[in-house]
Amino acid sequence: MSFHECGGNVGDDVCIPLPHWVAEIGRSNPDIFFTDREGRRNPECLSWGIDKERVLRGRTAVEVHPAVSVRPYGIIS
Repeated sequence: MSFHECGGNVGDDVCIPLPHWVAEIGRSNPDIFFTDREGRRNPECLSWGIDKERVLRGRTAVEVHPAVSVRPYGIIS
């Protein structure tokens, strides 16, 4: 999983959105998305604030990210 959506811009050949289950959590808890100083939320990018908050099915964003979520029996999904 990435912390942000990939693609969708002019000239992009690929579009990899955030996982569906993350978007579902965001619909009920929009605070998981990055918010700028004017209060605009970006539903394509997770907030740094959830790096240590267990808001993704009881896990933090860091725990869900494959680069740091490797366990002896594979990657957490």
